[in-house]
Amino acid sequence: MDDFGECVFTRDVGPPERFTIDRADPRILVSAGVLEEIRNAQPGEFLTFDGRPRAELDGDLLKIYGDNRTVIYRIGEKHDRLNYVAEWPD
Repeated sequence: MDDFGECVFTRDVGPPERFTIDRADPRILVSAGVLEEIRNAQPGEFLTFDGRPRAELDGDLLKIYGDNRTVIYRIGEKHDRLNYVAEWPD
């Protein structure tokens, strides 16, 4: 099965700073590079300017915290050289 959706978010640095999840499909591809950026995030990237996470990795769970909702994906198998399959956990 190679049907993948997307996770789309909007970041407005404000003030006030806003981060909204506009779309979150149940099965997406996420790049290894993005996962590494989240793992090593600095303020202003996947963190708010006051240091709270907007996205974090907790084991194999990718958690994305929007102001309007939270989305959690389980990182699964490698899809190709650069991407992993990520799905909503059961």
